[in-house]
Amino acid sequence: MNVKKIVLGFSFSIAATCALPLLLQAENTPANQELKDDTIVRIECSYTGKDDNVEVFKGADNDAENPTTNSKKNGFHYDLYIPEGYSADPKASYPCMFIASPGGHANMANMEKRLKRDKWVVVMLIESRNGDNTWATNFLAAHDDVVKRMRIAEGAKFGTGLSGGSRCCSMYPLLRSGFSGIICQAAGFAYRSNSTTIPMAEFLAVYMKYPRQVAVAGTFGSKDDNIIESYTIWSMLPANSRKWIEIFEGGHEWGSADTFGRAMDWMEERVFLDKPVKPESSNLLLRGGTGIEPPGKNAYLWYFGVLKRRIASAESKYEKYLMLLRLNTVVANGGLAGIPEVKTEMTSASTELSQLKTDPEVQKEALAKVDYDAIQKIYASIDDEMPKGQHEFNKRFLSSKEKKLFEDYYKACDKFLAKYPDSYYSKGLSLRKTALNLEFK
Repeated sequence: MNVKKIVLGFSFSIAATCALPLLLQAENTPANQELKDDTIVRIECSYTGKDDNVEVFKGADNDAENPTTNSKKNGFHYDLYIPEGYSADPKASYPCMFIASPGGHANMANMEKRLKRDKWVVVMLIESRNGDNTWATNFLAAHDDVVKRMRIAEGAKFGTGLSGGSRCCSMYPLLRSGFSGIICQAAGFAYRSNSTTIPMAEFLAVYMKYPRQVAVAGTFGSKDDNIIESYTIWSMLPANSRKWIEIFEGGHEWGSADTFGRAMDWMEERVFLDKPVKPESSNLLLRGGTGIEPPGKNAYLWYFGVLKRRIASAESKYEKYLMLLRLNTVVANGGLAGIPEVKTEMTSASTELSQLKTDPEVQKEALAKVDYDAIQKIYASIDDEMPKGQHEFNKRFLSSKEKKLFEDYYKACDKFLAKYPDSYYSKGLSLRKTALNLEFK
């Protein structure tokens, strides 16, 4: 098999994989290294290449970022965040967020509050940076180390990165199994640049053939030169993919804590609240260590705990009502009903849900939701129409139908905001309208 692929700033062909020798250094962080809750520890690790290896990138044009030109297998590092409460329950598992920075030495940046609050294991890559051919090996070494060192919930791996780090994280679900989502910040997927000979369909193959079980969010500053790639994510991913974009006032930068929080809200809803997506294979998935691993019970149990904490801190009766409804969905989607602790929790939740259902505040918001859902149908029509329109990698052309859909959406938003200025849905709808205006003005 010899399928052309796209990565970072270059193209590559899949070649037969071969096992690399097992190379370990004494300096590697011991497997029994003490890990304290709510702390960050520097981990040193090696890439063993047991399951697959970066030889799959053989044939890439750009030596500066071509991982096959990298001979380094040892001495990789990542900063590991251990969530609060990790040591208290040795049976609990956690989601894992991998972070890449264009300058290396990644950190949680504006994401810290959200990731800590919801108890994520966080892997911040050190060597992975722009212009460095160790980016893939750094990820593989860190991934293979952390899944042995920490209790990572099955199917609950996610990735994010800024600029070149975004391009790196777009490859993670193709290199290792168990990824359910990525958040691309200030850039889109890996791609080949400086080529005038590659057909457009092949040029954007990563978008067009990306496994649809991986939810894709993107955040871009309105003054970022890469903002065109927000359109590429939206228009080139298949229509049945799960995708979300937010444009904010700013430049080439990480999204704010609020922007990242909304991306995470959307991601969690797609992964844990929507009807589970049947995982599908893709000829982009690299042979060897990559397979299909949807979220399992442990992942749903983690999110069940997140929702319980949000219920306890809900700022309104309607917010609590929505979180209680989500508990029901998570139990059903995750097959948690048979777990004794969950069953007990749901008995109490059912009683509280029945009481809230007749509350005047909840009933008022339920009426607003009818109009809100109608607006969401218009948005869904835009989402369906965008891949059919005219687009190039660095240009966008809105058809008359697309323009009409946007016009209908904006009018419906304005009508809703005038009718329900204080609704639970008003702030989010106003932000969504603003983001679309920034993207398609």
